[in-house]
Amino acid sequence: MFSIRAMTLNDYDTVIELMSATPGISLREADSRESTARYLARNPAMSFVAEIGGGGARVRHVRT
Repeated sequence: MFSIRAMTLNDYDTVIELMSATPGISLREADSRESTARYLARNPAMSFVAEIGGGGARVRHVRT
């Protein structure tokens, strides 16, 4: 079972870890914690994470 919810800055480390491990995805300055915090504040409920199993950090995928 999985659930989808709006991304928060608390998800940042897990999302960056997933992005770093994804072939073809490159990180840049716009992916910094500070830039992500500004983006999430400016665009609430526009980025999502899917949690598998719920209850604590699991592998997540972000869609923006």
